[in-house]
Amino acid sequence: MPFKHRYALERHFIRHELEFGVGTAEEYEALADAFMLDARRAGVLECNRANRDLVRFDPSTKEYGVLAKAGFILTYMIVTPLASSRTTALQYFQSNCQ
Repeated sequence: MPFKHRYALERHFIRHELEFGVGTAEEYEALADAFMLDARRAGVLECNRANRDLVRFDPSTKEYGVLAKAGFILTYMIVTPLASSRTTALQYFQSNCQ
């Protein structure tokens, strides 16, 4: 199961479409599905939160996604810390693994 419902997909697509250079929600969803549901690519970091959500992060592309323990995607994005922040993309992933 990809995103929980169409509204969640559309909301995330609008927020992140430019990051991935996709033109449709379906293209965005296909990328999210591949990142979160396919076998983990080499170099991709992964952890399970205490609530058993799966979190993945690719340090080379800055892709970040969360798969709920129920099996639907909660988010998929490129981590881009604010210029005023001292937090790196890796630190963002690590903070979401606690």
